[in-house]
Amino acid sequence: MTLPAHSKLGASAMHRWAECPGSIRLSAGLGSSSSVFAAEGSAAHELAAKCLENGNDADVYGGGWEYDSHKGDITDEMTDAVQVYLDAVRGDSVDNDGAPIRLVEHKFHLKELHRDLFGTADCVQVWPGAKLLRIYDYKHGAGVPVDVESNPQLLYYALGTLLSYKKPITDVEIIIVQPRCPHTDGPVRRHRIKAVELLEFEADLMDAVRRTELPDAPLKTGEWCRWCPAAALCPETKRIAQAAAKSEFSSASPYDPAELAATLELLPMLEGWLSSVREFAYGEALHGRTPPGYKLVNKRPTRKWKIDDHTVEMELGRIGLAESDIYAPRKVQSPAQIEKVIGKSKKNADKLAVVSELCESVSSGLKLVPVSEPGEAVKRSAQEDFKNAD
Repeated sequence: MTLPAHSKLGASAMHRWAECPGSIRLSAGLGSSSSVFAAEGSAAHELAAKCLENGNDADVYGGGWEYDSHKGDITDEMTDAVQVYLDAVRGDSVDNDGAPIRLVEHKFHLKELHRDLFGTADCVQVWPGAKLLRIYDYKHGAGVPVDVESNPQLLYYALGTLLSYKKPITDVEIIIVQPRCPHTDGPVRRHRIKAVELLEFEADLMDAVRRTELPDAPLKTGEWCRWCPAAALCPETKRIAQAAAKSEFSSASPYDPAELAATLELLPMLEGWLSSVREFAYGEALHGRTPPGYKLVNKRPTRKWKIDDHTVEMELGRIGLAESDIYAPRKVQSPAQIEKVIGKSKKNADKLAVVSELCESVSSGLKLVPVSEPGEAVKRSAQEDFKNAD
């Protein structure tokens, strides 16, 4: 199935445009620039698809990747993460309901509902006998944990697959695999629903679509702003940022704790907005549209050897430098680096156990997070508070 490269009402962005209908109007005509993290995620998805299609494990592949002008290496971290996804998909393939029909990078188009409703699911498996459909979505990101229950992107994929499959399905299970971001439910998260529940989602989906088409579709800020192409230009975000900038807090004067908490909740969105503004302005300058009062300059240069290390050693030796002067002293690698050297396969379990016995986990300090995030709250004593007040 041939589909356009991008849908303004795509599944991956539904969380944003369903919450902020006006973002569709505001983003019209704007291209979305890919960060190196997004490009790495796309490379990991390509690796995962290749493995499922060829029947290989992720560590079979090596070398580099190139995506959207970004380049990188297929690292052990990437292959380990992708393997968690592969194991989840393949593990479901050997259940008691027989071999499933597997569709990798499954494309669908809900043109009966709306011309712009289409997308691509990472992997779909169908058990015709059990009338069971499973939708798999791989998340390579390590920054924001994604919940599976009531996830609009996965429900969108499930609806698209259900209507394109056109055979009886009674149960649907949606699965998110996110190995690199800690979550209380683990890296593989599942949620099962009845297929008829997708009809309710279809109604919600179409309501959200209609809101985006209103002439005065409203703008609404939230954590979804960080992925909005128009984040840097959003007047609603700018208004909230200006209001938040007027808030002042000091331990030396009374303040409203509730107002402080409300301001803290705004910070992720505002930090994302600031980053979007910087990236947008930098991109404009690169294309010859430098904002008034600014200029592009070279970053501070750092010196590096223009010849290979062996030649450097020989030349520096000629002027009287010893090997100990030229080379940095040896340093024991971290536990994580040693584990990569050993390899995480089952045959190395004894070696990995030795590493585990030799190391300990020590926190580098404290951080303030919302109560909804994982982790046990640290109880502070009055003595500690007094000691740290200096």
